[in-house]
Amino acid sequence: MIRTIFLFCVATAVAVVGGEYTIDLPEGAVGGKVLAIELSGECLRDLGGHAAWLRLHDAKGEVIPWAREQASTKRLSKVRTQTPLTIQQVRKPDDGTLEIAFSVAPDAALPDTVFLLFKTTLRNFEQQVQLWGKAADGAERALITDGFIFDSTDNIDARNLELKFSPGDCRQFRLLLSAASFERRNALRSLSVTRKNDGRESTRAEMTIVDQPFNAKSLELWSEQLREDGKMPVWQELSVPFEARGTDNGVSRYVITPGVTPVSGLRFVFEEENFSRRAVVENLLPQETRKVGGGVLRRLNIGGLFEETTLTLSAMTEGSLMVTLEDHDSPPLHLKEVYVTLPAYRLKFLASPEQFPIRLSAVPDSAEPVYDVASILALGGDALNVQVLRPGKLVGEPIVPQTKSGGVPRLALYLTIGLAVVAMGFALAVTVKNCDKGKG
Repeated sequence: MIRTIFLFCVATAVAVVGGEYTIDLPEGAVGGKVLAIELSGECLRDLGGHAAWLRLHDAKGEVIPWAREQASTKRLSKVRTQTPLTIQQVRKPDDGTLEIAFSVAPDAALPDTVFLLFKTTLRNFEQQVQLWGKAADGAERALITDGFIFDSTDNIDARNLELKFSPGDCRQFRLLLSAASFERRNALRSLSVTRKNDGRESTRAEMTIVDQPFNAKSLELWSEQLREDGKMPVWQELSVPFEARGTDNGVSRYVITPGVTPVSGLRFVFEEENFSRRAVVENLLPQETRKVGGGVLRRLNIGGLFEETTLTLSAMTEGSLMVTLEDHDSPPLHLKEVYVTLPAYRLKFLASPEQFPIRLSAVPDSAEPVYDVASILALGGDALNVQVLRPGKLVGEPIVPQTKSGGVPRLALYLTIGLAVVAMGFALAVTVKNCDKGKG
């Protein structure tokens, strides 16, 4: 009887704290793997918004040690690689074009997209380009039908000497340029002066037209390949509530309540287009207000959409945010939605099948626990040995991330309530026991 009342009191005390997530046994082998619970912004907010408050328990209620990290992904960079080519033939057909046949090694590894680069010192020219490729079966097909290279240094500083195409399985190519040579006016002109008998002079200027060949020093074949270049942290966005605080003296103010930490950025969605506003972001704390970010928000849709509606912040770990927009004499904007940027956290731990279902909960206002499992997970937690788990739906009520309630710390309040309930349970048990003795 006493044990039943005690368990009821404990359950009642825990229910006061807030809800939790239950994670069932995943498919596949669990033992010998590092498990990682990926926390969405909604999940973190439901559990109070502080990753340090999170706790894991197994099916028996025992603590499961965990290590917290920010999720990461591969960082890929584009690297240009040159593929050697061989010029096999250069011809000048009777129609005035220029034909160049070239090839690469039969086993050359060419990606889906390559770039043909013309190396030339020639200035002020235009050339139309066509390119055919010969596949392994000998069939020839068009790879570039309307290519265009040019240089217009004398008129405007513009130059394009590169053409993009997909080679497929072709390793032999035939290039056709629109002109093997073109007419060019000589920069030096001749000037003759004739004196007549009456003393008058006449002048005559002559401009010489020369025929200049198209001069390409070489052709180069390049390709872009993605290579892994370390890792980069993963961030996520979460839609958060805000409150309009009115407009006066040419400024609009909004108070944003993130409900999660740390917040490192804000993204705004407005109803209007074609605006530019300077914004200031302040962190509203119990004892002070400090500036944490600012910049210019723009959204232009004139001949194409240009949008800059994101602000980077100094990491905010508590309180709310005040955003001030400088409208001056322009009509106030209508804010539709606000997103915060926060780290994509995950909890890494070791577990066996008998420990499921696992409970993910939180202890408000608590410090982040220190477990000895962190170094173990660091040794065995490579990407190939990690099994990712995702929480389902929250069971119970979300935890409101307030650090105080009526001047009393929330954790102390919860402990007080819990102890009071347990004390009442023991008192009731003693009363029942005394009644049983009286009947005896």
